[in-house]
Amino acid sequence: MDLELSDFRYFSDGMLVALLDETEAFYLVSTPSFPGEYWVPRRYISFTNAPPALKQVVVIDDVYQNEAVFQLVDLEWQLISYTFATTGIQKGSYHFGTPKGHFMAIEKRPFFWYVEDGTYNISGFAPYSIRFSGGGFIHGVPVELRQEQTPYNTSPTDPNNHREYLFTIGTTPRTHKCVRNFTSHAKFLYDWLQIGEAAFIIIE
Repeated sequence: MDLELSDFRYFSDGMLVALLDETEAFYLVSTPSFPGEYWVPRRYISFTNAPPALKQVVVIDDVYQNEAVFQLVDLEWQLISYTFATTGIQKGSYHFGTPKGHFMAIEKRPFFWYVEDGTYNISGFAPYSIRFSGGGFIHGVPVELRQEQTPYNTSPTDPNNHREYLFTIGTTPRTHKCVRNFTSHAKFLYDWLQIGEAAFIIIE
C-alpha cells in the first residue's frame, strides 16, 4: 500500500485511537480527539491495557474546573460522581497545560513522589494516582514534606499523612500538568477504576 504524505500532527501519550488499517511499518488510526485519519509508526502504538470497550469514563472540564464520573450500567451511561478539580497551567519551564482529548487509563499507583522545580530533590508526594498521559495523573491533594520528613521516614500510603482539602481546587488551573482532586475522591477513583476498561476525556 502506498502511503500518502499528510500534515504532521502530534498525538499525546495515552490518547485513545481506533485501528483502521496497517502495514509492516505503520498503523492507520483515527481518534475521537480530532478529525481525520493518520498513519502512525507502529512503535508508537501500544496495546498494553488498551480497553476493548469502555465501561468507565472520567470527564474533566478544563474551563470550569470540575469533573464528572460515568459508569456504563445496562447499556446506559450513569453519572455516579460530580466534583471540583484543578488542571494544569502552561506557565514557565515546569508547568504544562493538561492535554485535551480522549485518553486511556494507563496505570494506577498508590502515590508518586514529586520534586522541587528545577531540582532532583523530592519535596512531596501525591496519593491515589492514575496516569492517563505521560506525566499526567489524576490524584489527591499533594503533600509537601515537612522539614523533619524525608522519603525514608514518611509513608505516603498512610492516610494519617494525607491532606483532604485544598482551597484552590475547583478555582483556576494551577497544577504542573495533572488533575488534582480532593483526596477522598481520588481514593474513590483509585479503588473504583479498572485499568483496561476506563478512559479520561479532558474538554475545554
